[in-house]
Amino acid sequence: MLSGLSSLNWLTLNDNVIQSIQAGSFQDLRSLNELSIKGNKLTTLDQCIFNVSNHPMMNLEILMHYNDWMCGPQLCWLLDAFGTWMTLMDSGTPAKCFSPASLAGQEVGTLSAHDLRCLPPGEYFL
Repeated sequence: MLSGLSSLNWLTLNDNVIQSIQAGSFQDLRSLNELSIKGNKLTTLDQCIFNVSNHPMMNLEILMHYNDWMCGPQLCWLLDAFGTWMTLMDSGTPAKCFSPASLAGQEVGTLSAHDLRCLPPGEYFL
């Protein structure tokens, strides 16, 4: 968890073989405008890495290409984030799905709720 960095504007965690990011890792980064996590071994991002309810990050740009994204229900929260407080940046190389096979190679930013098999609001998966 990154604490004591509430004025940090830009965080680059590129090419570090990161496989997961712990819940709450970025919750104290109130001024974060750009997050680059490209070139790691990430398969998913849990929305709990951010604490949007306490201090919404209205203009966070995220670079997340060159990871092994598993495009399914666990990424459904990104659909809402991309339309409100988060912008997916691609720097000429978009983030793409690694799995499942039916979505492999598709750009994460172009997927729909149907593609990700998102449940209707109010329904939860176990």
